[in-house]
Amino acid sequence: NKRVITASASGKSEGSFWGGFLVGGTVFGVLGFLFAPQVSRALLNSERMKKLLGDGHENLEITREMLNDKISELNSAIDGVSAQLQSSSSKGNANNPEQM
Repeated sequence: NKRVITASASGKSEGSFWGGFLVGGTVFGVLGFLFAPQVSRALLNSERMKKLLGDGHENLEITREMLNDKISELNSAIDGVSAQLQSSSSKGNANNPEQM
């Protein structure tokens, strides 16, 4: 005679988990909704944040220059790969005139 013992989670503990999850989510969601505008206003108006963000125009111009440099690098890389592909395909066609 062998007895099989199985352990199962009770429905009560599972239900209390989801209940706590919903109550906690609701409470902190409401608190976040109420206090987020005040916190963001306080942060944006602080002198430290103004120093970090700067004028905005300076950062925008620097970012634009960096993006233009990256775009030109990508274009030159694409041109190089394209030239390699064209030269390899023209060599392949010269070696095998049936493909032409």
